[in-house]
Amino acid sequence: MERRYFYARTVGRPQDILQRIIAIVVNSNTASQIPLVKLERKAQGEFYVFLGVDSDESSRIPGGLGQTFRQVGIHFEEGYALQPAQITSMVQRQNIKIHGFNSLQYRRQTYEDPGDPFDQSDIWQPQEASPKVCARFEHLLHWLSARGEGTWDALKQAGETLGVFNDRQGARSALRRLSLLGHIDLSDDGSRWSISPASLVRFPDGPESGFLAGQRTGPLLRNVGELWPVNETRQTLYPGPPRIDLESVTPQGAEDVATLGVSDAGATSTRLTHLLPDLDEWKDSLQPVLNLSTGGYDIEKWHGGDFQTCDTVYDRDGVYYGEPGMYRLSLNGNRSGRSLTLFFDKQAQRWLRGDWYGLRFLALEARGNGVEAVHDSSAGELLIPASQRWPLLYERALTLASGLLPGRATNSDWLSYPRIPLDLARTLCGKLNVTLLEE
Repeated sequence: MERRYFYARTVGRPQDILQRIIAIVVNSNTASQIPLVKLERKAQGEFYVFLGVDSDESSRIPGGLGQTFRQVGIHFEEGYALQPAQITSMVQRQNIKIHGFNSLQYRRQTYEDPGDPFDQSDIWQPQEASPKVCARFEHLLHWLSARGEGTWDALKQAGETLGVFNDRQGARSALRRLSLLGHIDLSDDGSRWSISPASLVRFPDGPESGFLAGQRTGPLLRNVGELWPVNETRQTLYPGPPRIDLESVTPQGAEDVATLGVSDAGATSTRLTHLLPDLDEWKDSLQPVLNLSTGGYDIEKWHGGDFQTCDTVYDRDGVYYGEPGMYRLSLNGNRSGRSLTLFFDKQAQRWLRGDWYGLRFLALEARGNGVEAVHDSSAGELLIPASQRWPLLYERALTLASGLLPGRATNSDWLSYPRIPLDLARTLCGKLNVTLLEE
């Protein structure tokens, strides 16, 4: 079987064109026949795009996708395909590879330090989530679902290719949101991810209905839709993939969905809440940084909502001195390059790695600052100050109660988590030493 290339003259941003092509190929499950895409050299404005095809049929794009591409404004010339030698002088060295969903990658000529994968602070300024960006998150979730697992850097490159984000910080924010929603799990060292199994998660305040979490592909959604009415609820504040709702799922309905590989996970938020450790046990589970010498770093301490230069933390004869708290250590003073965000546990003489908000939460607790939350029984929501956002595992229990990322309360300094029963709020706040006000 010989590879051939169908070509199209396109107008627009190269990344937008690539996103459309990738989404169509991924959702049609034709990646084994359409393994790569190439762009004309120095593509910008108006340019050629070449669709690589491995198929015995030399005059048509597999899967009948020619018409689908035309509907999104990409008119590939069917009936005549080019040989690889005919396009060699025209194309860039970068390839978008789709084959088997396992090698989608933007090939770079230079290496980029991925930074600290634990630094997942979501610095994006909340506003109404763009439908376009949310749709791109959905495309990224489909790709992650098809690949199954991979490195943090692979996720970053795929997300940049799909236009979900354009830098390391955006990639870390996306990683946290996908984890909060139950779609992916992270390795202990934060360097790898894996897709969670497809599951039906039931609402704790209405267990007859629920939403899909974990692995998600176009064919899966189409098959579920043939058995059950499927609705989407878009994320409203932080961009992320939409919630896929399943209404009134009886035990028989759950058995029907299970035939497609979707398990009935029940009220996951309730079960997770009871399994989570208390704050001290969680802190003890964090990864320590062994034999850390502070002399090679510029050190900043988190204080008053920002990192500030700190010269009171040091080590001498194997003993660390200074106040407990969250610190940023920048190698050789290069704050734009490799850095680590760590929590200094003075009493236990250790430096701990963990998710950014989790370390900040420990810093608040170490300072003795009051950490609080409010449960609004009339709205069924839990309100948490944005400056006191919880560690990832505990916030995940909140988001899995509704399948939605947090919104903003009437007071914009507070985050709002919907569909949180009072008993669930009491249990989580008790484990985190949070003062709960009930209204």
